[in-house]
Amino acid sequence: MFKKYITLPALLLLGTIAMGQSNDVQCTEFHTGTFKYNDGSNANIVITRTATHQTETNTLDQSFKKYKIEWISDCEYQLTLEESSDERLSVLIGKSKKEMILKAEGYAYENLSDLEGKGASNKLVKVH
Repeated sequence: MFKKYITLPALLLLGTIAMGQSNDVQCTEFHTGTFKYNDGSNANIVITRTATHQTETNTLDQSFKKYKIEWISDCEYQLTLEESSDERLSVLIGKSKKEMILKAEGYAYENLSDLEGKGASNKLVKVH
């Protein structure tokens, strides 16, 4: 009888650990590469990410935004706008936005972006 009380909690703990591990997001897979938005609204934007920078290019008009990227943790990073072809965005040069990868599936991930309290959720897919 004593054995049942030890076994049941141990099984529950192991099950919880196993479930947590199966849901872990492998964010490091998305630290570098080429990405596209997986929602229709930004289909023309290509994101190129290196260890230190992220460039977002509109394939229709070749406009771009270049950010410095700083990884805070495996799944959180900060983007600081360094340069933009759009003069209207010059007021945002030097401003940072935080991004968090929420979940990943295969080559795609969903993130949450926060710029000065304004949040947005995006879905992206790694193409290279």
